[in-house]
Amino acid sequence: MKMASIVSPVLEVDNSLSVTPGLYGHHAKTLHSGENGYPGFTCPANIDPALAEYLCDLAIQGHKAIGAVDISRGRYSFGC
Repeated sequence: MKMASIVSPVLEVDNSLSVTPGLYGHHAKTLHSGENGYPGFTCPANIDPALAEYLCDLAIQGHKAIGAVDISRGRYSFGC
């Protein structure tokens, strides 16, 4: 049985006030909401809808390319 692809919306990580500014580093990933240095998150990301659709298509292609059966995660970084 072929299953439909389900893709979560694109998540934007704002590192500007992060404990590791400009980088979503290990230390920032260990913090909890409300703690000093916790990065900001926006979901869905504040990007052009066409770009969001393209990134979701890339995620599906990558999932299929690696032969993932259930869940996979894609990461795209933009130097903004």
